[in-house]
Amino acid sequence: MLGAAPVLLAVAGTAIARSLSIPHNDDWSYIKTARILAETGNLHLQGWGAMSLVGQVYLVYPVIRIFGSNAAVLNLSMALISITGLGGAYSVYRHFGSTRAALLGTLVTSLFPGYLLLSTSFMTDVPAFAAMTLCMAAGLRALEHRSLLWFWTALTLGAVGATIREQAIAAPIALLLVWASFPEQDTSPKRPRRIALGGGVAFTVFVVAFMWWRMRLPAGDNPSMSKIQLRGVFGSVVHAFPVLGLALLPFTALCLDRLLLLSRRFGPRMLAIGIGAGFVFLQYRGRASFAGNYLDRFGAYQAA
Repeated sequence: MLGAAPVLLAVAGTAIARSLSIPHNDDWSYIKTARILAETGNLHLQGWGAMSLVGQVYLVYPVIRIFGSNAAVLNLSMALISITGLGGAYSVYRHFGSTRAALLGTLVTSLFPGYLLLSTSFMTDVPAFAAMTLCMAAGLRALEHRSLLWFWTALTLGAVGATIREQAIAAPIALLLVWASFPEQDTSPKRPRRIALGGGVAFTVFVVAFMWWRMRLPAGDNPSMSKIQLRGVFGSVVHAFPVLGLALLPFTALCLDRLLLLSRRFGPRMLAIGIGAGFVFLQYRGRASFAGNYLDRFGAYQAA
């Protein structure tokens, strides 16, 4: 509940400001697609989303049928999905640490730049994040108990995530790689590499079939996989460090005493690395924002 508290505060804030029913950024297009699906039963994209999206629209279909297609209803459903995703994150953190550490990790996750803003919008980032955390939580149970039920549950959650945003394939791929690393002499389950291969083939066939179908939808505005450039990949890696550092500031403040002890030993090297990384970032990114649309000196969505 502690980790979800910022999301509840964000919902309360938007409700008080009477902005809960106002579309955010590009989600006007996604809301329109969801409304058309609920009203006509037809999937009609708007040519405005370069991500899968389809899974999210079908996910909220029952909500729209019951409560209507007002943007506030959809934004509240995203807040609930956000809390569910944080629950998945807590389960992952708890697997590796104490309850206190897991709560802290969940709280820091909820305070990631832009997360609360996205939690009260119909953007695809938070639902994809939820699918990934739930996939990882189920995957950890599968690995811990050598459970085929949890294995296929995790792959299914990963597949759902891929129908929302393509990046969600990272979680099930990680599960398949770890599962394939089990020694073949393990008796539970038998032939783990064959199971991983079978799961990988099934997952790949599903994703490829889905993308093939998605690319043929009218007004799909599909991302171009042929334009991946080394410069763009390098820029994303460089950009990740200051964003991650900013996100970890709450954790850093809570663990300052231990970090000071480390700095006495590794201080000069840490300082040199920090200065070097900062120089590279400033040279490459200039005065660009830390987190795209969500944390910019001109405000959120300033480019929209």
